Amino acid sequence: MIKKMRNIDLFDAYLNNLLPKEEKASFEERLLNDLSFKTEFNYHKNFVLVIQENARNQKFKDKLKIVHHQEFGANNIQPIQKQQKNYFQISTIAASVALFTVILTVYALIVGGFLSKKQSSDYTELKREMSAIKNSQNQIIKGISKNEKKKNNVLTPANFSGTGFAINNKGYFITSLHLVKGNDSIFIENSSTDRLSARIVYTDTQLDIAVLKIDSSDALKLKDLPYSFKSVESDLGENVFTLGYPSQDIVYGEGSISSSTRLGDTNMYQISIPLNPGNSGGPLIDEYGNIIGVVSGKNQNAEGTSFASKSNYINQIINNIQDDVLKKDLMLSKRNALRGLKRSEQIKRISPFVFNVYVYKGN
Repeated sequence: MIKKMRNIDLFDAYLNNLLPKEEKASFEERLLNDLSFKTEFNYHKNFVLVIQENARNQKFKDKLKIVHHQEFGANNIQPIQKQQKNYFQISTIAASVALFTVILTVYALIVGGFLSKKQSSDYTELKREMSAIKNSQNQIIKGISKNEKKKNNVLTPANFSGTGFAINNKGYFITSLHLVKGNDSIFIENSSTDRLSARIVYTDTQLDIAVLKIDSSDALKLKDLPYSFKSVESDLGENVFTLGYPSQDIVYGEGSISSSTRLGDTNMYQISIPLNPGNSGGPLIDEYGNIIGVVSGKNQNAEGTSFASKSNYINQIINNIQDDVLKKDLMLSKRNALRGLKRSEQIKRISPFVFNVYVYKGN
């Protein structure tokens, strides 16, 4: 068992290999099972690396001064008057203190979660704000084409829409938390399923995910999921694709994993797929048909750069749910029926399990 100490001291002890063997093993086990602890450790490690790099730069500058003195002698350096020298020393000390203060402030903000949540003003969520007039027209047309008896039953336009997809065939779905938080009501729908109401049963703010439950699961008529949820991290450069609802019909996108983090946030992949509002909550899928993430946002100043929460962390938080009944219901599928199929066939089999999510909020 690790002795009680501040996390920052514990991190330093681990990085400097000062923990006894048993405590080191316990620390590494906690890194695997405690997502927030791992995130805090990664930020601290990056902070230490910045400090070390600064020290190396200063050491290099000192070496340059020694070489300069040896090659050219001290006479080649202009003498500094005492008053100037004092001013230079004071300025240098003040600049160093200011730099160190800035670094500490940034570190405090990161550990406190203020920067880790957004990290950049370039980041934008991918929920879709619905146009009331256009959506009403679409729903009228859709209602008439699907069923003449429903032509006078005009559905009220949602405030926001996005994407969600099935975890299993028991009526559980996953989507982005930012899409559904603060809702008055939630509905799901796709080309093979009429609009059904849903409610939130579990959330995780750090991963920006929400699990929804469709109470009338019999109306879904879903068979076993064709895809599995990957429990380990995917590699840089892997080919991936998305399915989502940035428009009324499902849209396909493809690209690759361009970074294993989002500006240091190890919970997310950066992917080279141009996504749009409405893609929030959609699945990120590898070429073998494994779910490897949940689409969350994009970089609005870098075309084709988007982000997704990693499935291996989603596996972890579900495994750590305290409610045993809910935990059992949310066990992620490990069965994959898509491996080896061509992409078009994979999409046909996945699409019935991907839904348009409509979110209603009061004024």
